[in-house]
Amino acid sequence: MPINPWPVGQLSPITITLTQESLVVDLSSAATNQISVLLYHQNSDGSYAQTGTGAGVVTILQNKPGKIQYAPAASDVATAGNYAFRIKINWAGTTPQLFDYIPWIIQP
Repeated sequence: MPINPWPVGQLSPITITLTQESLVVDLSSAATNQISVLLYHQNSDGSYAQTGTGAGVVTILQNKPGKIQYAPAASDVATAGNYAFRIKINWAGTTPQLFDYIPWIIQP
């Protein structure tokens, strides 16, 4: 589900329910400092190139099913274009978990 339209500079929080392969994600053992938002630019061929890590604030709203809120920083939404973001969770002592791309179209 793309996030569209999103005006340049809009700082409203985005709520995301985390699922992977139709499985419910349990955030009971996660802390907000283990959750990152990875930012990507969409290339003309539809592929994504990572541009950085979001500078906004992540809040855990619900443990199970895992639901988070991301309040973007001004630098995350400063330029119009076709983007996407992914949620990354660094579980303690395991390989980080990456979630699917969420298209994010930022308009002038």
